Amino acid sequence: MKQWLENQFAQHYDTQGNRHVVHEEVLVGDAALHDAHACGSCMPFFSSTCEHETFRIHTAHPVSCLALEEFFNGFRNLPGERCDVMLVDERKVALVDMYCGMSDYLEPHAVDGKKTIGKKAKVRQQIESALTRLCSIPEIASFLAGVPEKVGIFAYRAKDEELFVNVPRQVSRSMNMFLRLNKAQNERRLSLPMPHGFVYVMHAFPALYEW
Repeated sequence: MKQWLENQFAQHYDTQGNRHVVHEEVLVGDAALHDAHACGSCMPFFSSTCEHETFRIHTAHPVSCLALEEFFNGFRNLPGERCDVMLVDERKVALVDMYCGMSDYLEPHAVDGKKTIGKKAKVRQQIESALTRLCSIPEIASFLAGVPEKVGIFAYRAKDEELFVNVPRQVSRSMNMFLRLNKAQNERRLSLPMPHGFVYVMHAFPALYEW
């Protein structure tokens, strides 16, 4: 995948012939990912608990993690939106976008009096847009068509749950139980079809995603 991005994708979207390099990290065992832009919005009293972890993953064998948003941002006027990273091996591909913030923003809400669709829907748009760009390259489209499992993952860390760390234990336990129940119900409901055989799912921190 790295070679297709740096060669065929770059040749298609950069007519000037500039060289583009995608940063690759190999994950194995337990790993934690974060998005600097997402974690940058943490309020000061969250900084000691964040530790820049948004998506925790476990894999028994090596998985390539490609910095997709960083790579896309290297192109001038590349159409569409971006997602943070691509995880890929021979049997599975995941396009992942991460969010670290208050759970109120997951659903539709108002910002400065204007309605927004919420992060849950926005991230789905971003992943689908990135997928469209990727599949415009025949080699990448062919590879994705042959991969058995394909997912778009909205990995999020709801900071409001961490507000209850220092409140009385009984209140904290009750609030966290309520939040975890709502979170589990939302995740069970969310399994939405996407183009090219992908499925859109949510995954909440600190649960470990089993690759």
